[in-house]
Amino acid sequence: MATLARERQQAEQLLHRRVVPATDPPEFTEPDASMLTTNAAIAALDRKMSAVLGTAEHMQNAQLDYFQHALEQAERELTLLRSLATTAAAESAAARTSAEQYRIECEALREKNDQLTQIIDKMVQSGDEMRKFSLMSIDDARGEVRTWKERCANLELQQARDAQTLDTMRRANLAAALAVAKEHT
Repeated sequence: MATLARERQQAEQLLHRRVVPATDPPEFTEPDASMLTTNAAIAALDRKMSAVLGTAEHMQNAQLDYFQHALEQAERELTLLRSLATTAAAESAAARTSAEQYRIECEALREKNDQLTQIIDKMVQSGDEMRKFSLMSIDDARGEVRTWKERCANLELQQARDAQTLDTMRRANLAAALAVAKEHT
């Protein structure tokens, strides 16, 4: 298309070069053969240009239709992308709000967890102290049991000695009583 337009301009320039403007009105002269072939070439070129321009105009209309369709498609996609961006922005804002709420809840739960951890630590410490007290009490009780066992063993031994001493004294008294009774008899 650009080539045809250039060829037409070149032909017109060639035609204008051959025509020399005169100061006096030109006399009618018989057109020479070169002029006729040039005019015929220009006419043929005009017909060719008109056909090509018609085709070019049709092509331009097709291109315009294509670009119009592409523009409409791009506008639809842009509208869709804008709506998606708006939706994404809303979802992002909701997610940020939700994340902030979760952060606040998480902080509250951390504080509660810290409190419970302190309570559990106190309970463990108290349990350790109770365990120590219990172990000491058990040791004390075992010591007392041992002491009482030793006392009981000593008392049983003392009782056995006392019983033996008593038995010995009873025998001695009996023997003395028998001796006194024999003497009185």
